[in-house]
Amino acid sequence: KLPTHMVPLHYELVLKPHMYHKRPKTFTFNAFLDIRMKCVESSNNITLHARHVNIIDRYLKLSGSVSGPLQSVIMNWTMDRSRELLVIHLDSWMWKDKEYTLRMRYNGRLTNSLTGFYYSRQLHNSTKSFAAASQMEPDFARSVFPCFDEPAYKAHFNLTVIRRDSEKSLFNMPRKEVRKYNHHQTADIYETTPLMSTYQLAFIVGHLYDLPDTSLQNVKFRSWTMGEKQIETNLALDISVLMVKYLEKYFSSVIPLKKYDMVALPDVVEGDMTSWGLSIFRESNILYTPGSAAHIKKQEAVLTISRRLAHQWTNLVSPKSFNQLWFNKALGRFVAGLGIDHFLPTWQMTQQLIVEDLYRGLDEDALSTSHPLELEDNRIPDVYDPIDYHKGASVLKMLQFIMGERIFTSGIKKYIRNHAYKPVTTDALWTILTDVTKENGKTINVKGFMESWTTLDGYPVVMVNNLGGNKVKISQKKFVRDPCSSETSTSISKARWEIPFTFTSDRERYYNQTARDISKKKSSCPWIMGNIQQSGFYRVNYDDNNWICLLKQLNANHEVIPPIHRAQLIDDAMTLAASNMVHMNIAVLTLRYLDKEREYIPHLVARKHMDYIHKMLLNSSIEAVLSNLSWTYETIFVEKIFQSCSNFPVSIVTSNIDNFRLLRSLIISTACEYDQPECVRSALVMYANLMGKPSDNRISRDLRATIYCTAIRHGNGKEWNFAMSRFRQSQEHAEKDILLRAMACTDKARTLKRFLETSRDPEQFSKHDTLEVFGHIGANPIGRAMVWDMVKKDWTTLFNEFNGNPKFAEMIKKITSDMRTEVELLQVESFIEQHPTLGSTEKVFHQALENIKFNIRWLNNHYQTFSTLLNENAF
Repeated sequence: KLPTHMVPLHYELVLKPHMYHKRPKTFTFNAFLDIRMKCVESSNNITLHARHVNIIDRYLKLSGSVSGPLQSVIMNWTMDRSRELLVIHLDSWMWKDKEYTLRMRYNGRLTNSLTGFYYSRQLHNSTKSFAAASQMEPDFARSVFPCFDEPAYKAHFNLTVIRRDSEKSLFNMPRKEVRKYNHHQTADIYETTPLMSTYQLAFIVGHLYDLPDTSLQNVKFRSWTMGEKQIETNLALDISVLMVKYLEKYFSSVIPLKKYDMVALPDVVEGDMTSWGLSIFRESNILYTPGSAAHIKKQEAVLTISRRLAHQWTNLVSPKSFNQLWFNKALGRFVAGLGIDHFLPTWQMTQQLIVEDLYRGLDEDALSTSHPLELEDNRIPDVYDPIDYHKGASVLKMLQFIMGERIFTSGIKKYIRNHAYKPVTTDALWTILTDVTKENGKTINVKGFMESWTTLDGYPVVMVNNLGGNKVKISQKKFVRDPCSSETSTSISKARWEIPFTFTSDRERYYNQTARDISKKKSSCPWIMGNIQQSGFYRVNYDDNNWICLLKQLNANHEVIPPIHRAQLIDDAMTLAASNMVHMNIAVLTLRYLDKEREYIPHLVARKHMDYIHKMLLNSSIEAVLSNLSWTYETIFVEKIFQSCSNFPVSIVTSNIDNFRLLRSLIISTACEYDQPECVRSALVMYANLMGKPSDNRISRDLRATIYCTAIRHGNGKEWNFAMSRFRQSQEHAEKDILLRAMACTDKARTLKRFLETSRDPEQFSKHDTLEVFGHIGANPIGRAMVWDMVKKDWTTLFNEFNGNPKFAEMIKKITSDMRTEVELLQVESFIEQHPTLGSTEKVFHQALENIKFNIRWLNNHYQTFSTLLNENAF
C-alpha cells in the first residue's frame, strides 16, 4: 500500500508500441509520462507503483506548479521490485498543498502474458497479425506506467497512441485529434477522461475492423475485430442497445461516457472486466454467427456483453481499497441478469443464474481456501475470483429480497448519484440503503445484516425439523464440506449469520414469498421446504421424515414443486450427503423421478452430481467389480432417462423454444457421454455424413459438441484427423472451440499425446487454445495422467509462460479434480513441497489437496451405499 502524502490529479501518457518485425519475443513499447500531483503532507520522496518498466534516468524530472516555486530536486531513485514500488528521493521537503509534475521516459516489454500491455496474435491462412492491448484489472496498470495503482487514487487521464498509418487505436474516451507523427506513423490524441481509477483504463492498437456504428441518444456503440470478422459482432451491437435502454431506466441516468467500443481478440483474460468506455473480449465470448453456434453460446455471449455494459454505471463509484472491489463486480453481474430477464424473458435467465452464481458460489465458499467477501488486509484479489463474482451476486440478490426490489433499486440509484466519481467504502452503501428503507417505512439495519455475509467465509446450513402440530424447529450452523478435514476451522460453532428464512409446505404450496413473509410460520403439513425462490445464500437440511415426504412428492407429482425448487432439493441433498449430513440413499433418490422431468434446470443440476458420482466410481481400486458397477449405474440410470424422453430424437433437434432446446441438448449429451447405444450409433452416422460432405454440415448447432466428441471417442482415428483438418481450415470461432474440445475426447492415448505436444506449438495454437487443450485432455480419464506428468516435468517452462493467466489455474483444477487415491495425494503434496513459488496457481493447488482428500473419504464412505442401491435396482 502506498504512503498517503501525495495524490494524483492528472496523467499525460504517450505510448509507442514496437511490434512490426514479426518476432514477438522482442516486442517493446516506449512511453512518455507526466503525472501532476498534489502534496497533502510534506515529504521528501515520491512513491509510485511500478512493475517491469525501465526508467531512463536522464529524463526523470520534477517541476513545481505554476503558482509555486520549485522546491525540490531529484537526488536519486530506487526500484523496490519485491514490493513493486518506485521511490524517488528528493533533496528537500515538498510543500504541503502545492502541486508538482513528475516527468519521465521509460520503456517496457510487450509480452503475451495477457496482463498489463500485452500483444495478441491473429492467425489466418498462415499469416500473422498483431495487436497490443491492455488488461489493467486489478493491479496491472503499474506494468504499463508508474502510477498510484490503488482504487482510491482517482485522477484524469490523457492518452496519445503512436501507431502505424495502417493501424487503428482505441481508448476509454473518443479520439480528439489525429496528427502525423512521421512519414509512416500517426499520433492519435484522445479526450480527457473523467475522474477514474487506474484499473478502469483500457486501450488497444492494431489492425482493427469495425461495423458501422450504432447510436443511442448521441452515444456511439461500435464493435471491432482483428480479422475481417466484424459481421459476427452484430449480436453484440443489438444486445448493447437493448441492455443500455434497460440500464438507463434501472439507474435513472444515461450511460456515463460518450461512446462504448467492444473489441474481440483471440487472447484475453476471461472475466467481467470493469474497464470504462472500451471493453476487450475474447473472440469466442462475443462473436456469434446465427446458424453455426449453439444456443447456449448465444446466451453466454449475451451474458458477457450485458455484464460489461452494467459496469459502465458501477464504475461511477470506486472502492477505497481492493478488498471492497467485490461490490462493483457483483452489482454489475446481478443487474445484468435482471436486464436479460427483462428483454429476453423466455430465456428465464435469473433461474439459470441460480445454477451459475448461487450453486457455484456455495460450492466455492465451502472450501477451506475460501475467504470473506471483504478481507481485513488490502490483499489484491485474483483477476477472476469466484467468491467476488458468484457469492457477491448471490448476496446482493438476498439483500434485494429482504429490502424489496423497489427499495433496493432506489437505494442503488441514490448511492451512485451521491458518490459518483468518488472512492468510498461499502459502509457508505449500507448507510444509504438503511436510510432508504426507513424512508419507506421499514426498519432494517443493512450494515448489521450484511456484516456476517461479508466478513465471514463460508455460509450456514439451516436445519429444519418438522415437529408436527404446526411446530417447526429451525437452527443453523456453518456448512463444512469435509468435517474430517484438518483444514476445518475450530471456530465453526461460533459462526452465525442473519438469515432471511422462508418456507412453505405441501398444503400451502406458496412459492412467491416476499420480504413480508419472513417469519416462523406454523405448518401441520407432511413436508416443509425452505429458502423459497432460492433467495438466501445457504443450504437447507431436514429431518429424515421430511426428506422422505419430499421424495414421495417428487415421485407422485413433481410439478407440485416448481422447477427451481426441484433443482434445489437435488443440489442440497447430494451436497449434504457427500458431507455426511444426509443419508446418501436419500440423496440419490432425489434423482429417481428424473425420467418424468421436462425442465432444464433440474436436469442440469442432476448432471453435475451424476458426473461426480461417475468419476468417483470409475476404475476405482476398491473392488474389482467396480467397472461392472459403473456400467450398471450408466445403463440403469442414464438409459432410463434417455429412453423415457422418446420425443427427444437425436436427429431433429429443431425447436425454437429456448429452454426446451437446452434441455434436449443436455439429455442427448448425457446419453452419448454415458455411451447409450442409440445415441452413439446416431452420432457416428451423423459425423460420417459430415466427413463425406464437409461443406454441408447438417448437424444441429446445439448438438455439434456432443456429436463430434462421441464420434471421435468411438471412431477409429480418421474421425480425429478430420476434426484437426477442419479446425485448421475453419474461420468460425464457435466451430473451432467445439473441435478443440472434441479432439480431446479420443480414447487413444497415442493420439492424445500427439495432440498435447502439438498444442504447445505457438505457430499453430494461440496461448488461450493451448491452455484449453491442456484442460480438455486433462479432463479425459485417459489423458489426465499425461497432462499431470507434463506439468511435473516442464513446470518451470509452463510457469514462466502462463503464470497469472486464469486458464492456467483452471487447467490445474481440471487435472486434479478427479484424483482420488493416496498415491495421487502424495504426488500433489510432493509437488507443492518441491515448488514453494506457485504464483497464481497456489490457491488451486491447495484446493487440489483438499479435494483429493475429500474424494478419498467420499469413496470410502459411499461406495458400499451405491453398490447396495444398484444391486437393489433402487433407480
